[in-house]
Amino acid sequence: MYALLLVALLEHGEPMTLVDVAARFEVALVEQHRAEWEKKRAAHGAELASLSRALIVAFPPARPQGVALLDVGEHDNATLRQSSTNT
Repeated sequence: MYALLLVALLEHGEPMTLVDVAARFEVALVEQHRAEWEKKRAAHGAELASLSRALIVAFPPARPQGVALLDVGEHDNATLRQSSTNT
């Protein structure tokens, strides 16, 4: 919805009230855009759900001593680091 308002403001090129912006859009158009957005959101959620793990960051970058992991399947995260006694 907010994207539609922004597009209307940019296309018009002049200050508009929310009433003016709302008058430019039919309810069916707004619902169509909302349905498309929901479909894309669901597809992205399904893609994320299919992942098992993702490496977020290794630090320090030059000589990693630890990593932060995200376990997408379990909705958990962990920080793993090399012990200071290990060489």
